[in-house]
Amino acid sequence: MHTPCPGETRTQRFRALTRDYEVLPQYGDDGFVEQYAKRHHEELLRAKSDILQEDHAFKQDPYFIAYLKAVAPRLLRWATWRARALQIAERLDAGEVLSLAPAKRKLTPEEFRAHLLRRQQVQADDKIALAQDRIEAVLKARKFLDQYDLDEEERQKYENELTADLLAGEEQPTTTHKQL
Repeated sequence: MHTPCPGETRTQRFRALTRDYEVLPQYGDDGFVEQYAKRHHEELLRAKSDILQEDHAFKQDPYFIAYLKAVAPRLLRWATWRARALQIAERLDAGEVLSLAPAKRKLTPEEFRAHLLRRQQVQADDKIALAQDRIEAVLKARKFLDQYDLDEEERQKYENELTADLLAGEEQPTTTHKQL
């Protein structure tokens, strides 16, 4: 974990954490931390005071912690791996039986392509559904205007206004639930 230095800016801390994370990314993996805690639980319990002081020092800047939670939660998990390992060691010491969290399997190239293809299909279906909805709204607006005795110029004016209002949302980007 990167211990903050006096006078160090948040940007410098963030960069240092990122550099450290790139060298030792396994500390962000829950499965690794759990295995580590199981193998080194006695050592972790002996170092409890130091680990808690380290964790407390790291969390002294609540704005930095909030920033990490919002922008880079993986860095926050990585930076607090020893405190998480200590929690597991304490649970083990209390006699709690832990099961390893299943490791997330890496997708094969074929599975990854299939996932991307499915994502593109969903986005295309979303665009088609949105276009269909807008067309139906325009047709409904025209049917609404047919109920009134309007001269051609006046009808065209109202139809243009309604159509413009209905299609105004088209510039807004469509999003799916999860962006990759």
